Amino acid sequence: MVEKTAQGTIVEHVVLFKIKDDVPAEKTEEVYEALRGLKNLDCVQDLSAGKALQILGGDFTHALHSRHATKDDLKTYATHPEHLAIVKVLLPMMDDILALDWVAEPVGSPVDGGHGAARIALIKLADAITESESSEVFELLYGLRDKFPFIRQVSAGLNFSPNRSKGLNVGFLALFNNVEELEQLNGNRELHSVLQKSKVAPSLDRFIVVDIGSK
Repeated sequence: MVEKTAQGTIVEHVVLFKIKDDVPAEKTEEVYEALRGLKNLDCVQDLSAGKALQILGGDFTHALHSRHATKDDLKTYATHPEHLAIVKVLLPMMDDILALDWVAEPVGSPVDGGHGAARIALIKLADAITESESSEVFELLYGLRDKFPFIRQVSAGLNFSPNRSKGLNVGFLALFNNVEELEQLNGNRELHSVLQKSKVAPSLDRFIVVDIGSK
């Protein structure tokens, strides 16, 4: 049985970046350190950003995840002067960007004290998918928390910001206490079996999976 958090509905914001090859690593880290400082804004519940630990299905290099209480809080974050100042520095450093936003009711343990690592999956559902098949996709995603209890919390939802999503329309997030637990998932044969044998596979047109550590 899936255990819902007491947190209720939240808004997830995920951005993937491809940083240009000629940008010095020190400069990139400077910018991401500034982004992580935005966690102190009242409109932000949680925020992590940095270099991807690994990526499947794309050539992005860095990722950001932030969590907000409402869509209005996400809008406040996006238009906040501190955020806009960092974006102005970051944009010339990038070759590509992808972003999704979704509303979700997370399941698992509360993460008020923070988390150590995250897996992000951004998915495009098949064009001809039925409502029933779509529901099965979300049941599978949320059910991963039951199959792998070392996953601290999961959330999933339909993207509501299509402008920079490149056609991807579902976001999924799994939070872990530390990178070691994330690596435990990577090496788990049962996970690969669940995904490969799942009847929802034909419902997935394409996807990008990114692992990041949280600072």
